[in-house]
Amino acid sequence: MSYLNRKSIRLKGYDYSWPGWYFVTMGTGWRECFFGTVADDMMNLSRLGAAADAMWREIPNHHENVKLDIHQVMPNRVHGIVGFGESDWKPRG
Repeated sequence: MSYLNRKSIRLKGYDYSWPGWYFVTMGTGWRECFFGTVADDMMNLSRLGAAADAMWREIPNHHENVKLDIHQVMPNRVHGIVGFGESDWKPRG
């Protein structure tokens, strides 16, 4: 897979260092399913998946001005919404 011809999905003119809420995805190398399996529409976390979930929840305890909203650990990635800096919008959780 070549990444040289990928088009940027970044919003033109937007400064991503601004405070705000961002949707992030973190994936495993080569899309390996290290974090668990899905069975009967339920995610069953492996030990690595449970560790990824715990580390995600710990982020605000280690970084000032960072807030978390919902997240989901999937077999080969973690999706989540993270807020940086000052913001009036409050997480649902």
